[in-house]
Amino acid sequence: MKVDEKKVEMYMARLCLRKQDLAKLAGVSAATITKVMGGYEITPRSAGLIAKGLGLEVEEILLEG
Repeated sequence: MKVDEKKVEMYMARLCLRKQDLAKLAGVSAATITKVMGGYEITPRSAGLIAKGLGLEVEEILLEG
């Protein structure tokens, strides 16, 4: 599953979060956040956890197209 790293970055900025902060909030590893920010695919579960950590629905951070 591909997550739009620009959207994640924008939501992180709104919440004043660092990568480590988001990883802790989402319950995923810092390596998973690094994958997202690098444009790599992650599991649907990880995408859901990251969205939840940001207070969003997963559809709001998925890469369109």
